[in-house]
Amino acid sequence: RVNVKKLKDNIWREMAAGDRRKSMAADGAAMLLSDGDEIKLESDQRFSEIVSNLKNVYPREKLEELSISYCFICLLHLANERNLRIVGDSSLRDLVITQDHFD
Repeated sequence: RVNVKKLKDNIWREMAAGDRRKSMAADGAAMLLSDGDEIKLESDQRFSEIVSNLKNVYPREKLEELSISYCFICLLHLANERNLRIVGDSSLRDLVITQDHFD
């Protein structure tokens, strides 16, 4: 049985961690901005990388219970809650996720 709330939280954490890793690789400093508990993503995320990185969060038995469908549903919820934009990449083999900032 999949805990969808926990999966959604873990996907968001992986997106934030991936953003931090990309920013640190680009210029040696984290570009992750934080307003209290509100994290703002500064770089594009790939759905395939996010799903792949869930192996760092879940044990093998739990990982086998997860499906791309569950992950996508969680991503749609996150898009609504956190102003994410989801677009297909040029090959239409992956999704690129960015965050709109309304400052």
